[in-house]
Amino acid sequence: MLEHFSYRADKPISKLAEQLNEDIDTMIYQKLSYRPIMQWLRENDYLITEVNQETGQTYTLPTEKGLSAGISCEKRINSKGEEYFSILYGRQIQELIVQNMASVLNPETYSDSES
Repeated sequence: MLEHFSYRADKPISKLAEQLNEDIDTMIYQKLSYRPIMQWLRENDYLITEVNQETGQTYTLPTEKGLSAGISCEKRINSKGEEYFSILYGRQIQELIVQNMASVLNPETYSDSES
């Protein structure tokens, strides 16, 4: 499956998971969720979870390591006037995720090859 991965565009992590799932034979494998990818990115210091002290809401941001690896972040305003962060994953980080998929899916067995 992953040997056929090719970068298409910067995208949110959910869209990357959808792309990775395109070639999965669901009779053999379960589709990949974005959650283990996010967890791996946090555990390997590409992302950090912060808490807004005013609202108590949690949000995810890229670390310096994440920014250097191709994660971008932009603050936006939704239709209710609330701020949120839009995070996009570029070519470098997408390829890193694919190269480390064994570690993403089995975090106790493997370690980040880029750390």
